[in-house]
Amino acid sequence: MEHVLGGQLLHRSNKGVTPTELGTLVFRHAQAITEAYDKMLFEAKELESSGQVLTILATPSIHSYALPCTLYQIKKKYPTYSLQLQAVSSDAIEDMLLKGRGDIGFIAGRPKSKELIERQVFSDFAYLVAGEGLSVPPKISRAELCRYPLLMLTEAQKTQQLLHRYFVENGIALERLQVLYQLDSIESIKVSAVQGYGLAFLPYMAIKKELYHKQLRIVELDCGRLEFDYYSVKRAASSADERVRAEITRYIESSISETIC
Repeated sequence: MEHVLGGQLLHRSNKGVTPTELGTLVFRHAQAITEAYDKMLFEAKELESSGQVLTILATPSIHSYALPCTLYQIKKKYPTYSLQLQAVSSDAIEDMLLKGRGDIGFIAGRPKSKELIERQVFSDFAYLVAGEGLSVPPKISRAELCRYPLLMLTEAQKTQQLLHRYFVENGIALERLQVLYQLDSIESIKVSAVQGYGLAFLPYMAIKKELYHKQLRIVELDCGRLEFDYYSVKRAASSADERVRAEITRYIESSISETIC
């Protein structure tokens, strides 16, 4: 560079090196060039993502109780992206992703499709709960469970399918259960349980508030708690735009367990 500029950039001696007047000038302009380059890269990235929409599909329980606080943190980190959150059943989420109608999904249990990339992001226990108005002891056996009215989700819900598996694994005969009625949302079952209409198996993230306010109480079952594993599912990123989206989805996956409301 000294040859190109036709002057000495550094004073060299046994004590070390110090910049000459020309060297100081070159250093100052080099800093300005570096800062301008970094600013250009930042603005290019902002321009690339400006006005983009990230579509997030989630089961109703994750949609209502896990993601709202997570989305707030995402919006702070990626302000130029618009976030669209949709509540969809687990099976429908897989179908929509395969058809390119979403960027990332959150489902209960592992996905059926082998074409999607999966990652377990968090787990949550489901508890047997009762409203304060329902007369039931604090602990019951599997046999005693059949004596009480039970509020259940519809068979199409993935969490209901996992609950059925739990019953079978623990020797609970499905045909002996007194199912009062089946509803299509956890929120509607929770409202019915609070009113004392029956027992219900509900995820902890959905009942924290009601337990705190003593609207619901946990009834211990002798076969232990039911644990739900929740997974993120997505397609592989193939374009530059999708790689930016992939960066955001990785952030969601890594932070959701810490930001559940």
